[in-house]
This record gives sequence, C-alpha cells and structure tokens, in this order.
Amino acid sequence: MSAVRATIEKGGGAGYHEQAAARGKLFARERIEQLVDAGSFTEDGAFANVLADGLPADGVITGT
Repeated sequence: MSAVRATIEKGGGAGYHEQAAARGKLFARERIEQLVDAGSFTEDGAFANVLADGLPADGVITGT
C-alpha cells in the first residue's frame, strides 16, 4: 500500500518532473506544500483511480 501511495504522490514520471522544472513550474503537491502550513493539509481520495492502468491518480487533489 505504501508503494502505491508513493507512486501517487510522485505525480508522474521523471520526464514530466524534468520538463516542469525546466519551465520553472511546480507539481500540484509541491504547490500545496508552499501554500499551507506543514501538517495542516489532509488529502482525501488519493486512491480514486488506482485501478486504472498507467494512471496512478485521477488528476484532482482535494483535502482539508
């Protein structure tokens, strides 16, 4: 279960991260980390699309 969660939290392959970094962009969870106080955001629905092949999540991050 923790391996699946790590894949979801990574938010895409290394190529996507390299392209985003080259353009000066942050991934969604990186933006959330900068917007909220540490430990104050609880993500829900992280496993919403976990059974779809090649899609680790549903593309929406929600939480409180």
